[in-house]
Amino acid sequence: MTASLVFLNANVWTGRRRAQAVACRHDRLVAVGSDDEVRDFIDAGTEVIDLRGAFVCPGFHDAHLHLWGGGRRLLHLDLTGLRSLAEVRARVAERVSAAPPGEWVTGWGWDHTLWGAREFPTRLDLDDIAPNHPVCLTRTDGHARWYNSAALRLAAITRTTRAPTSGEIIRDAAGEPTGVLTETAIDLVPVHANEPSKRDCLLAALAEARRFGVTSLGDGSADFEAYDELIRDNLLTVRVYAWGKLDGDWELWEDLRRRFTPSPANRPSGRFAPVTSSFCCGFLKAFLDGSLGSRTAAMFEPYDDAPEKSGLRLMETARLIELLAEADRRGFQVGLHAIGDAAVRQALDAFEAARVSRGHRIEHLQFVHPDDFARFAQLGVIASIQPCHLMNDLRSVEQRVGRVRCVERGYRWRTLAANAPAIPLGTDWPVESLNPFENLYAAVTRCELDGNPGWPSEESLSIERALRAYTYDSACAEFADHARGTIEVGKLADLIVVDRDLIAVPPDELKNARALITVFGGRIVYRAAC
Repeated sequence: MTASLVFLNANVWTGRRRAQAVACRHDRLVAVGSDDEVRDFIDAGTEVIDLRGAFVCPGFHDAHLHLWGGGRRLLHLDLTGLRSLAEVRARVAERVSAAPPGEWVTGWGWDHTLWGAREFPTRLDLDDIAPNHPVCLTRTDGHARWYNSAALRLAAITRTTRAPTSGEIIRDAAGEPTGVLTETAIDLVPVHANEPSKRDCLLAALAEARRFGVTSLGDGSADFEAYDELIRDNLLTVRVYAWGKLDGDWELWEDLRRRFTPSPANRPSGRFAPVTSSFCCGFLKAFLDGSLGSRTAAMFEPYDDAPEKSGLRLMETARLIELLAEADRRGFQVGLHAIGDAAVRQALDAFEAARVSRGHRIEHLQFVHPDDFARFAQLGVIASIQPCHLMNDLRSVEQRVGRVRCVERGYRWRTLAANAPAIPLGTDWPVESLNPFENLYAAVTRCELDGNPGWPSEESLSIERALRAYTYDSACAEFADHARGTIEVGKLADLIVVDRDLIAVPPDELKNARALITVFGGRIVYRAAC
């Protein structure tokens, strides 16, 4: 058997051992071993690359992101990291000056905690720079949007407008809308007419994924028709586990699963459908609470900096149990968004009461009550985590809930790893950067990017455990570990070449690493410029 692509003189971390060379034939790995062993697979038609000792590992599998949202963010006004309201206003004013009158100005990534502000900004902070352009600016966590008066007028939002269930129209002391809407209240404002196409957003996001060595992902904003178009045009360069809504529309999700999931005859034994093709639908998601930054994460005790609030509960437990039981009966995997400790408890209680199969998931788990960790093993619940959230949360969460709760319940990754059957890693992009090297840095150091330390380092992951969580655990969480997640003969040829040995370098260097080559299905889909 001859190979189509061979890497020689490499430093290969297979996920289980070290090797020197790798051979791919079409979309599969056909040899992993020494240079001499792999040379037997080379002939005149083989592309052979001498890596000169470069590090090779399985492709990153981002277990939780929103691909369309990430691409949309790339194509919109970027407010990420701006450290003052004045900077935000200047960035918005620049965009307004270039936009035709009446056109929407949209942006993403503002974080008022970076400005030293306790309260959200208001429409008045935008009205003087955009009197004739509706403005919509999404907070970095995606759970709040900030509008100017022109946008509120178009949406007919006034002091008499009632907030929907599980959402809030922030109001001033006089009862007037301030311009910030949270959670489901965001839906009160219609979609903007000048949105980039979903295809353009996905193509921009796919380019970003290739650049960072992301070859598989779980997508919480999947647009099935847009993906279908990319698949037909052979433009999909990641394996996508597409999520639907746990909303009881069983006919819709059954139909999409039939269209996009391998037939039962092609599945290994197991309850849920794995992802081995480029696109698969078998996962349904529900939100149980909001976010810490917006004070909508459901907590057992009130927020320290807002004693009148303890977050939002977005679903009644009885309804949740009913939906879980039916989803499990139909063979859908379920993931529950739960950030606050009370929401995590609700999720675990519901899984237990519904008597579901092992292998369902909880997403985020930023705060977990100490009494609940052992229940992950008992119930077989997967803990899907995003370490990069800690880098930004260090600035504000201790102010929100106090240091004691942060230390006892916050971001307990090592404890989760000791109890849950898998801890798939993700970024929640565009809430955070898609950069997997920064995510690994956060998992290993529990520090901000500038090195500012976080809460006790005892809850950090070793680099090898974090890297395994980013590859093999993420595959396990989608029941696809038989096909990917490690570099082994017979598995899919999804791998990356990195500019440094991720396991051997000092932890502080992880954030500076970069992908040199990304291989998807045996094809080189990205090469870094030299």
